[in-house]
Parts: sequence; structure tokens; C-alpha cells
Amino acid sequence: MATLSSEEKREFVKLDEAVGMGAKAAKVLLTAGAALVRIRDAQLYRDVASTWEKYLGRHDLTARRANQMIAASAALEAVEAVAKETGTTVPDLTERAVRPLAGLPIEEAKAAIREASADGGLSPRSIAKAAGNRKAKGAKKMQMPRPVRLKLPGGIVVIEVNRKGVASGVTVEALLASALEALRRQAAA
Repeated sequence: MATLSSEEKREFVKLDEAVGMGAKAAKVLLTAGAALVRIRDAQLYRDVASTWEKYLGRHDLTARRANQMIAASAALEAVEAVAKETGTTVPDLTERAVRPLAGLPIEEAKAAIREASADGGLSPRSIAKAAGNRKAKGAKKMQMPRPVRLKLPGGIVVIEVNRKGVASGVTVEALLASALEALRRQAAA
């Protein structure tokens, strides 16, 4: 067995410390995600910041990153719940590995984890595949219609349906009728 020089030993100690801190950080991330949920939902930040975004700024976090941490925490809770139910050992998973589970209802996330582990082990790839199967079944991608351009004598009227309108099933005719009614009310006022 080869021995390390004193310089190599010092380097190893530093690097080994960094690995230990990284491993702890992954576990702390889950705790932080759960804490963020509680702080946000109960607005416990009110004494230190006027808004949620300002509170996050205190920790150099963006709202997007905080939401990723929250989603990862919820997903890893689902992984732990399945592990307890099935009695299986789950490897340490990173936040990125469970990110595909974000947005799934807890029962769907649990089903995706069961499916992912059934193929011979839980891995980031199997989680992504199982979650993708669930998301594909759950919701179809919203098709945005093209704007309708009506050329009229003296002008052009453009009607563009937004995502909310598409989701509610609004029609161009209904939008036109609403626009005419709004114009009538505006003229009467």
C-alpha cells in the first residue's frame, strides 16, 4: 500500500472535508425546503422582511430556487414514505434527481417512485422516466390558438386568446361579445 506525502495528506484532508460538507448539504437542503414551506405558508418572515422575495434575498435565494428546494423536499418526503411502506432501502438522492416528481400530487409521486424502483433500482433516470409517464397521462399540453385578425372598413380588430382563456374554453365569439359590452359600458360612463 502506497503512503501519501505530507502535502498529499493535507490535500486529501481538505478534499475529504469538502466531500463531507457536500454530503451534509444535500441532507440539509431537504430540511431547508421543509422550513421554507412553513415560513412561507405562515408568513413567519414578517418581522424580518416585508415580502417573501425580500426574505429570500436575505439568503441570496431567488423565488425560483426556493420553489425548487420546496418541491425537492416534498418529493423526497414521498420517496421516504414509499421506502417505509415497502420496507426498501432508498439510496441518497439529490434534489436534481427528484426534480421530475415536482408538481405531481403526492399519490402520483409515490406511484412514480414505486414504478421507478420496480425496474431494478431507483436512479435519477428511472425516476425521470416514471414521472414523465405520469405527467404525460395527467395533462395534455395546452394549444394556443393563433390570433384572429378581422379586417373591417376603417380598421383591423385583433383578438388574441390568452392561456387562461384557452384553459376555460372561451371562444372568439364570446370574447367579441364581451369586448362590445365593455365598449358600450365605457361609452355610457
